[in-house]
Amino acid sequence: MRNPFTLSPSQIADELLFPGPLHMGMASGVFVQLPSTDESAQFFWDLAPMLEAGGMRVMVVDAARLQAEDGLSFLSQLVRDRCDPARAGIGKDFTFADALANILNVQPLTIALLLGGAQRLSAEADERILKAIKAARDMVNLEPSAAGRFRMVATWILPADPCSYVENRRSAFYGATAVRLPAVDRQEASANTTGRN
Repeated sequence: MRNPFTLSPSQIADELLFPGPLHMGMASGVFVQLPSTDESAQFFWDLAPMLEAGGMRVMVVDAARLQAEDGLSFLSQLVRDRCDPARAGIGKDFTFADALANILNVQPLTIALLLGGAQRLSAEADERILKAIKAARDMVNLEPSAAGRFRMVATWILPADPCSYVENRRSAFYGATAVRLPAVDRQEASANTTGRN
């Protein structure tokens, strides 16, 4: 099994905003291994403004919220509220993929979903949530005429290993990219989290 890439939050942001040949697989999904939910929150705290400064529309969601019965409906409504305010609260899209496609087929946006604690979703029966997110990704990103694109960055909390997930052909996000943060970034994130408490 290969080792994951080691990238800082700013390098991840750069690769998502300006994809290069080395990390083209990041468009399939980025899974970042972190030691704790606090460090996951700090990572998104650092990453989200960099992506937004580059023009992406960012949504931060914890996997626990998607495990609720209305999780996918919540995600569909969130993307509409965040990216299509003129239609927020009007009608219901059938699936998350439909909600995303209805926006990105006509609007030249890049929507980034930052998903915390995604290892919980891989343990679900048949990976229902992750398969729905992948279907949405494919509906938009594999459509040449779509005006926009969808990206996902998910944190994977130890002891879960994202390498074993993205290298498993039966996984919804097989072929996506597993990443670790440099040790110095983890130490700084821990200090920042402690300082905010």
